[in-house]
Amino acid sequence: MDSGEDGPREHYQMNSIAGGIAVLVIKHRTWLSQNPDIERWCMTILRELKPVEDQHFSPKAINNHTAEAFLGEAGVALLQESNEEWVLRLAFEGVTGAHYSSTLYTLWRAYLLRERLGPKFGELVNVMVFWSALRYAASRESGHYRDDPSHLAKFRATLFHRYAAGKLAGPLVPFRRVELMGRRLAARMERRSMSSNERRRREAHRKWVRDSRDEHKLNREMPDIDLEVIQKGFGFLSAMMREARPDEDVPLRQYVQELFNLQLRTLPRPDPEDPRSEIRGTPYQSDVWITGRVAEFIALANSVETARGFYRPVLELGPAGKHWVEDFLQSWIALGLQVSPDLQGFARIWQDMVAYSETLPAWQPGNGNYWRRAESLAVDLMGLGEIGSPVLGDAKHQGLVASMVPTFERWGQRWLKYASVAAWFANFLLRSCPAAARREATGHGHCHAAGPGLVSL
Repeated sequence: MDSGEDGPREHYQMNSIAGGIAVLVIKHRTWLSQNPDIERWCMTILRELKPVEDQHFSPKAINNHTAEAFLGEAGVALLQESNEEWVLRLAFEGVTGAHYSSTLYTLWRAYLLRERLGPKFGELVNVMVFWSALRYAASRESGHYRDDPSHLAKFRATLFHRYAAGKLAGPLVPFRRVELMGRRLAARMERRSMSSNERRRREAHRKWVRDSRDEHKLNREMPDIDLEVIQKGFGFLSAMMREARPDEDVPLRQYVQELFNLQLRTLPRPDPEDPRSEIRGTPYQSDVWITGRVAEFIALANSVETARGFYRPVLELGPAGKHWVEDFLQSWIALGLQVSPDLQGFARIWQDMVAYSETLPAWQPGNGNYWRRAESLAVDLMGLGEIGSPVLGDAKHQGLVASMVPTFERWGQRWLKYASVAAWFANFLLRSCPAAARREATGHGHCHAAGPGLVSL
């Protein structure tokens, strides 16, 4: 931590020096090599410079000018030409930085250089995945889940030795393995840090929760890893999906699949025969982020078969997992449409998605016209809610909507008897073609944007 009046000055000076050298290494490497005296000075500083934390240090600060991030990016750039330990350490400490933004920017630089880094890029990704468990354990040990840089340094040591020895090379490490390691470390931290009285109180609380639980309320079981590390570490994923090379299909699918399975393992599977079951809580930021990446991936993959492996488990959560299902359906329209390379392919996946929902008991509208739990989900399923409607109603999606008319008609016969669903549908018509919708209401004309069949539902 900074102390005294010189603290902040030293902090900013270190950031400035590290940033300047990083620019030379990353952007002007040829010039630097042509000036050996300057190059030697820069490399010496990179070896010896130690980041100084701001007195107002916060691991979640949105900060793109910290010394540890600049040093991490410089280290990644130097990995293209060197395997010296000090270079490995620069890149490693960027990935495992005290600031989460350091993890983001270091791996983003590695992503940009991934073709030239080759297998070294995958090694850094594996460092990040293992670090998610170790950072969580470090937070537990430091107490109250606060990040203490001194605790982080201790947990870095073992991981760095494995990295420097080449033991993290190869394909993406399975997240289950890392989750298990995190669980064991968390249990060890609990045994070390808790007194016998504290352990007895915690066990009594767990027993009380088990004995007094509502059988209709379903609890998530979160993994003992730092999900912020995972989210920041895979911050390059959206860009990678949009710019993927042909040889990246396999690792890209693996990244998305592991993230999706990580999220899915935390969500209990509701009993479809229990109309009152409900998953407690609402999605975390990491849930929303993962859902967005899944929606982008299946839209870009443009394959019904690929999409089924992702959307079916989500739809099966039904109203019991309302918030997570809503997030997925909204992301499918708001994000999927942005990246889809083929709107006809998008429509085929969407039609298949709607057809599958019609087979699920929890998604049935019922015989009467009184409220059903799946009403709001039915609205988002068709992109008619607050998030999807502005996107789907855009003029550039007229052709997509027109191709979906038979699906809308079948859906309307099932759901438009409910007032809330009908209101959202009417709102969509007014948004997508207000003048024609008004004429339709008075019996004159139809909406060319949505198609006559859609407006006449």
